[in-house]
Amino acid sequence: MKKKVIEYPLGTYSGEVKNDLPHGKGKLVFKNSDVYEGCFSKGLRHGKGKDIFKSTGDKYTGNYKDGHPHGHGTYVWANGDKYIGNHSQGFKQGKGKEILNNGEKYEGQFNFNDRSGKGTCIYINGDKYVGDFVQHKRNGKGIYYIKINGEKYKGDFVEDKRHGDGIYTYSKRVEVKNYIGEFRNELKHGHGTLNFRDGSAYIGEFKNGKFNGYGFFATMNTNKKVTTEYGIWEDGILIKKIKISKTP
Repeated sequence: MKKKVIEYPLGTYSGEVKNDLPHGKGKLVFKNSDVYEGCFSKGLRHGKGKDIFKSTGDKYTGNYKDGHPHGHGTYVWANGDKYIGNHSQGFKQGKGKEILNNGEKYEGQFNFNDRSGKGTCIYINGDKYVGDFVQHKRNGKGIYYIKINGEKYKGDFVEDKRHGDGIYTYSKRVEVKNYIGEFRNELKHGHGTLNFRDGSAYIGEFKNGKFNGYGFFATMNTNKKVTTEYGIWEDGILIKKIKISKTP
């Protein structure tokens, strides 16, 4: 294929041409020192190639289509952030892996550069989330593992927060075993059951993380006899006992 040097207002192309347009293998050096080297088709970056953005310090190596990163490729930012995965028309799209310079790692689905779909994220504190993402945040169903104490939450998320139905499992070092029920803005809120390791449990209403409203507390003695206390609770304190008549 014929080779040629073409001067453009934004830079200089040297390489293979067809109908006086970059076509085949070539190199485009921009006036701001950015460089693209790779394949062209009808004047556009198309096929495998590499962009070095000297103006920003970023680099991209991978596939192109109609002038944009498209298909599998690796983009490395000047600050050390890295993305390895699929692209579509210049956007992170489909399956990919993101490694940030602070140590955070995400692997899963992307949509127009955002983490959206199923994915796994390991945060800088060692916590791990496996589940649904929407627009870069935990939204939908998932499991969040807390590294420092071994606790975990499995259930609904809204805007990175526990919100909806879920199960929170506590560390074996504490007297509470788990909570099964409703959450709002990270806190136990609504109807739920709080189970303790000694076999006792509170079943009833919660508000802002505390017993609030109608509920009952069931305790078990050493003879495995269950005692149940019914009543109205306020901020974790029983303010009114309710006597429940037993059915003859």
